[in-house]
Amino acid sequence: MNPNDAEEYTQSLGQIIGGSWRPVALAQRLGVPKALGLTTEQWVNERLGGYVKLARDDRREAVKELKAEGHSNVEIGKVLGVAEGTVRNDMASADSQNCEADEASATFVNTIGIVRVSRWSAAVTEVECATITSG
Repeated sequence: MNPNDAEEYTQSLGQIIGGSWRPVALAQRLGVPKALGLTTEQWVNERLGGYVKLARDDRREAVKELKAEGHSNVEIGKVLGVAEGTVRNDMASADSQNCEADEASATFVNTIGIVRVSRWSAAVTEVECATITSG
């Protein structure tokens, strides 16, 4: 086999395996496990051969997508085969990444309006995702 064919095969297999949670999410939404008298976890383990362990970044992307679709942390955990705490940690990680700002300045929209920060400091970094309230 030549290296180009090997690379193409590897990438296509990675796409299939990396998206393996999608059919599980659909089955859960359609009620497939329930119709068979099984939980989602039982259905995946007993009927599909078990969960595919996703790389951390792939799992976090899946958590983000499922959360955007309105799934609870518990439901997401069942789809991905991870604990609810793992989902919570992945969401916290995504939230902290969303709160990153450039080193020069940042704008925060919060309960008292817009706060413009012109100098970046460690103190600002610690509260960048906190809700600022007056009082």
